[in-house]
Amino acid sequence: MKSQVSEAEATDTPPLWALHALPQPATQDWHRLTGGRINAVWRAGAQILKVYAPERGTTFFPNDPHAEARALRHLSARGLTPRLLGMTEQGGTAIAIAATSGDTPGPAAIARALLALHALPPVSQTRRVFVDPDAIKAEVACLVPQIGQLRDLLPPEPAMVTAPPERLALLHGDPVPANFVCDGSQCRMIDLSCACIGDPAFDLALALSPAMFALYGAGDFTDHADLFLRSYGVPDSYSRLAQWLHYRITAYCLWKAARGDSDYLPAARLEAGHIEALAS
Repeated sequence: MKSQVSEAEATDTPPLWALHALPQPATQDWHRLTGGRINAVWRAGAQILKVYAPERGTTFFPNDPHAEARALRHLSARGLTPRLLGMTEQGGTAIAIAATSGDTPGPAAIARALLALHALPPVSQTRRVFVDPDAIKAEVACLVPQIGQLRDLLPPEPAMVTAPPERLALLHGDPVPANFVCDGSQCRMIDLSCACIGDPAFDLALALSPAMFALYGAGDFTDHADLFLRSYGVPDSYSRLAQWLHYRITAYCLWKAARGDSDYLPAARLEAGHIEALAS
C-alpha cells in the first residue's frame, strides 16, 4: 500500500483530505517547508499542516501523531510549544498547528526549555522509555543482527553500573537543535512525535549526542555541550548512565547506516568516539 505522505510529497499543496484538520480554511496559498526527514509539512499564513508517515517511525524514534497531539495540548498553555489547532484521520493522519516563526536557539535556551519540560508531571497514555543498562543492552541486541557488516564499528558494551532511581518526567524524545524555535525570549519545542515518559537522562543523551548534533545541529559541538550543561546541570542519572545512553545512540546510527542512510555512518563514528572520551 502506498504511503499517504509519499503521495503528498509529490505535490506542492497538501492533499485535500488533510485540510479537514484545519479549524478554518486557509486564507493564503500553501507552501512546502523543508528540513523534516519523515513527514510532509506545509504552511499557509498562521497555520502549519503536518501529514504523517507513521510507517517511517522506528522503535527508537516513533512517529506518533497522537503522542504529538497530547503533548501539544499539555504544553502549549505553558508556552513551551505551538498550539494544536486540529487533527484529522480521514484518509491518513494530519494535524494543524499554529505557525511559529523564529530561529534555532542557542544551547542555553534549549537547556532552559528542557528544564521547564522535565519539571512537569508525565502525561497519561504516553509511552515509557527506560534508561537502565539491562534495558539498553536488550534494545541494542535486537539491532545487532540488522547492523550487518557494520557491527564491527559498535563499541564494546560499557561497564555495567547500578542505575539510580528514575525520576519520571515528560520527555521530548528527540531534542535536537532543529526541534526548537526561538522568537525573542520565547523558546518553543516542535516535532513532538517521539514524546515519552522517562528519566530526563534519556533526553539529555540526545541533546548531548555528537551524532545527533552533526545531523541536526550547526556550529561546534563542544561549545554546544559546554553551554548546554552550564544551563541545565548534570543530573546523577546522566552522569552514571551516559556511556550506556550514547552506546544506544551509536547502535541506532549504525542500524540507520546499514539501511542505506549514509550520513549516519560518520555520525556513528562521532558517537563512538564520544563514548571513549567519557570513559577516559
